[in-house]
Amino acid sequence: MAKLIFKFNEKGGFTVVRNELVNDKKLSAKSKGVMLYLLSKQNLQTEWESNIKSISENFTDGYDSIKSALVELEKNHYLDRVKFKNKVNGQLI
Repeated sequence: MAKLIFKFNEKGGFTVVRNELVNDKKLSAKSKGVMLYLLSKQNLQTEWESNIKSISENFTDGYDSIKSALVELEKNHYLDRVKFKNKVNGQLI
């Protein structure tokens, strides 16, 4: 079972992460930044889009840069990506 690497304050406004993520020498600074961005979204009350395009709109890095950060996070077991099929039209989401 994976270790919990973050927690969020119920009042919002900040995210606390384990030093393990911050000090992991296998991760680039870019990947750490993307992971922190994703973790900051955990306490949102509403749904948010978590596809590469929507994530990259929040960074100066482009689509390919964010994609490579997500691949790096997957490779190092910080992230699991799941594709869902739209029940209406059968497209992968």
